[in-house]
Amino acid sequence: MPKVGMSTSEITLNEWLVASGDEVATDQVIATVESEKTEVEVEAVCDGFIDIRLDEGGEAKPGALIAVIGDSREAAAEHRDRAVSAEAAPPDAHRTPGTDAAPLATPPREPVTGGTDRVEATPIARKLAAENRIDLSLVTPTGPQRRVVRADVDRAIALVRSATETGSGRRPDAGGYEVAPEQVAGLTAARVHRLSGMTGAISAQMMASLHGMAQLTIGGRWNADRWVAHRDGLLARQDQLGCRVSYTAMMIFALSRALGRHPNMNASIVGSEVVEWAEVNIGAAVSAGVAHLSVPVIRNADQKGLVEIARELADLAARVRNGTITAPELTGSTFTLTSVTGSANSWGTPVINPPNAAILGTQPIVDAPVVRDGRVVAGKVLPASLTFDHRLVNGVGAEEFCLTVSHFVESPEELFD
Repeated sequence: MPKVGMSTSEITLNEWLVASGDEVATDQVIATVESEKTEVEVEAVCDGFIDIRLDEGGEAKPGALIAVIGDSREAAAEHRDRAVSAEAAPPDAHRTPGTDAAPLATPPREPVTGGTDRVEATPIARKLAAENRIDLSLVTPTGPQRRVVRADVDRAIALVRSATETGSGRRPDAGGYEVAPEQVAGLTAARVHRLSGMTGAISAQMMASLHGMAQLTIGGRWNADRWVAHRDGLLARQDQLGCRVSYTAMMIFALSRALGRHPNMNASIVGSEVVEWAEVNIGAAVSAGVAHLSVPVIRNADQKGLVEIARELADLAARVRNGTITAPELTGSTFTLTSVTGSANSWGTPVINPPNAAILGTQPIVDAPVVRDGRVVAGKVLPASLTFDHRLVNGVGAEEFCLTVSHFVESPEELFD
């Protein structure tokens, strides 16, 4: 089982693309595995014949045995009684239990008819949907190439369960307040979502962040007249630049330069030590639906130009939304930016993305009355809020960082030219 990002928890073997006894080649994609954050492909490490030791839907920790490749079918099948490593988790209720020694003959992947539509789905997703009478055409796919994966069907199954069935003493690993059944007595569930997979991981991480840090939020309204004018100029040169530069890309560029002046904001508490990181890796929160949020990372942003950041950000965001982002691209941030795109809000208190020391939240730029030369005039205003870990940064340090960033927004010619 490969290591997926920084995760050390059990990983689900989502689908075998070969069957026991098949001949495989080095670097051939032979399986897909799924962690809490993403689905990744597994490649053969050498030529030979494969003997599968972990069934689809099985779970195992990184490094556990999932298959053997040998010079012959007989060689690959030797010591089959060892089968799956002792670290592998037992099958759950959604999987068909079988002996460790039993090889799996994987049916070929093919579209599945659900209603009048043809749906791409993994074999385990098809099996689980059939067992629970779920119409795959009504399931929202999150796997690579818009395939329905097991987690998607799990969420669909949760929708048809009653509030009693989902809330009777089973606590999702989210670390939050648990609602007792008597507190919701008399209420009827209109829709139920299973807190699992990526949603459960995000929930647990946010609760751990709030409980484990001394979080404080400050904010302001920054003069964005020149910021808007500068972006308008970039949009006019879009064909020449070869990409569309977003406000988010501009802010990542500004933050990367500001963090160089305020290294205490580019830090983490590791054990009993405060570590200021040499790299400036900025995570940018990207929504992939109402319940899903991912934070792809622009690495070494302080060493990249604006256009390079804009292109990389657009690529990462697109792959978050189509489900092809990889786990390593979602880890390693040293600071996070989250941007609200709706126009109804002008203030927020973003939650720090561990192990970062801070997160900046920006709201949409709005027209607002401002005072200039003693007169009230219409101007462009960018509302922004900074949540920081008071164990690492005091109020003065946070305010100085905000002053640097706001100065870049108010005088972008000093930043970009």
